[in-house]
Amino acid sequence: LFRSPIITHYPIQVIERLFSYIWDSAADPAGALLLYLTLGHGCSPWELRHLQIPQVNPINPSTFSPRLSESYKLVLPERQPSRGNRSPGRPNKWIEFHSELAPLLKPLLDRYERQREGMLKSTFNYYLLVSAVTCRQIHPVSNYFLWNLIQITTRSALGYSCNVNTLRKTFAVMIADEGGGGLLLKLGWHHGQAIQYTFSDRSIIQPSSNSKQLRNWLDPS
Repeated sequence: LFRSPIITHYPIQVIERLFSYIWDSAADPAGALLLYLTLGHGCSPWELRHLQIPQVNPINPSTFSPRLSESYKLVLPERQPSRGNRSPGRPNKWIEFHSELAPLLKPLLDRYERQREGMLKSTFNYYLLVSAVTCRQIHPVSNYFLWNLIQITTRSALGYSCNVNTLRKTFAVMIADEGGGGLLLKLGWHHGQAIQYTFSDRSIIQPSSNSKQLRNWLDPS
């Protein structure tokens, strides 16, 4: 007998507290922007690692590109098909920031860009996220860097750690409840997932206070 999978997600109160952290001017801008992209746009770990800053002329490193708060969008490169990835990806290869959030989001983008520029050893690096390793080369950050950043950020915001995959599932649950599974198709979920988020049973889980184990947070579902 086939049973549809149970969708696990965090309580809405957790998401509300994380959004309060995102807009806090004292929050770490890299972590806050990471949370915004996960909870505001449903970005997957792969997308977060590969998002790029729009370039006016990527062939010429001396060309100045507009600041993030001016371009107000990010480039999403096309992902190569793989056996473990069933998602068709987003139809639109841009992440366009929410216009209604501009008064709150633009100051965050400026703070992050200043932080990012202070880390870079080479100004010609089009990846949004940079680490101590990738600040010297044009390369996506590692899976571990992303996992560790979300752990540190959510612990700062909540006092305990969240799993980025479960955060994204919580986003999908909220989107499905608000506008139906069809909206998830536009954000890169495949048809079967959209149906599951609309009709499957759900289970609310609490963030873990023990984050010593690196979990299977790259589950694309």
